[in-house]
Amino acid sequence: MAGRVAAMPLVVLAGNPNAGKSTIFNALTGARQHVGNWPGKTVAVSSGTARWNGTSVTLVDLPGTYSLSAHSLEEAIARDFILEEQPDVAIIVADATNLERNLYLAVQILELGAPTALALNMMDAAEADGTAIDIHLLQRLLGIPVVPTVGSKRQGLEDLLQQAIEEAAPQPKSVDYGLEMEQAIATLQPEVARLIGPTAARYTAIKLLEGDTRVIEACSQSPAMEPLLVMARTLAEQIEAIYGDDVELLVADRRYGYVHGLAHQVVTQNRSTQHRTTTDRIDDLVAHRVLGLPIFFGLMALVFVLTANASAPFVTWVDITVNGVLAGWVTAVLTALSAPAWLLSLLV
Repeated sequence: MAGRVAAMPLVVLAGNPNAGKSTIFNALTGARQHVGNWPGKTVAVSSGTARWNGTSVTLVDLPGTYSLSAHSLEEAIARDFILEEQPDVAIIVADATNLERNLYLAVQILELGAPTALALNMMDAAEADGTAIDIHLLQRLLGIPVVPTVGSKRQGLEDLLQQAIEEAAPQPKSVDYGLEMEQAIATLQPEVARLIGPTAARYTAIKLLEGDTRVIEACSQSPAMEPLLVMARTLAEQIEAIYGDDVELLVADRRYGYVHGLAHQVVTQNRSTQHRTTTDRIDDLVAHRVLGLPIFFGLMALVFVLTANASAPFVTWVDITVNGVLAGWVTAVLTALSAPAWLLSLLV
């Protein structure tokens, strides 16, 4: 939204499940929120109002998703909401303790071309685990505001909202999908822009090449789109013949490679003593090249001793109960019922 601020900005929160997205939403909106279904959908979408710089901001908490592939209803809602409602800003909430996994969704949202900001949430947990993230480098590589936050403690939320609204600008992020794929995208993109509009034209071209059923169904509603669909199918078949794999898998592989490279550049692990967890220390001890085997045999001996000694009272109790009291009761009952001798002999 650089250069303009809407009278009442529409801001969406997107992110992986359990990244703390709803925590940030609740912290920013408080009681000023309600839950309802997006028209025509059955998955609930939460919306609320936040205050920023004396202005009301509409916040929408999209369903948590790992991608925008639209293989699930949640993914379809997240993608379609951004495309159709065209929010002023999309804030991607990423779990800082597992940045690489969360960046996959971030890259897909960036490809949509919406003004975007990235919230590195749970930074306290990441730092406690010895994870260091070069925020300035990540911001430069992605070309969007990147703000560290701790949603559960309300840390960084005001700064997040301010940077998202004031500094985020439409900067579609382009992943290099390889020569053949890029040539196919370049062929389709102008036609998509002419028939549908320039918004997310590159993204739509990619989805057509992937054979995205929802995008194809939407395009099939207009006869004018048929030549475009035929062209996309032909180009996709040519690419698949070259690589021997589905376009969707090729695209995902390229995205994962791009995300892995990003994470490798900006994330470092500092497993110093003060950051090491109890689990880390136990792992070092039991896997020690000298102490590991003695500890293993010691634990096995302890298990054997406990099994033999600790179980003795239980075995004695079972023997008294089953072979004593219980056997006597059963024998008395069977005798009263004139049971045959061979059956009584089984209880002796």
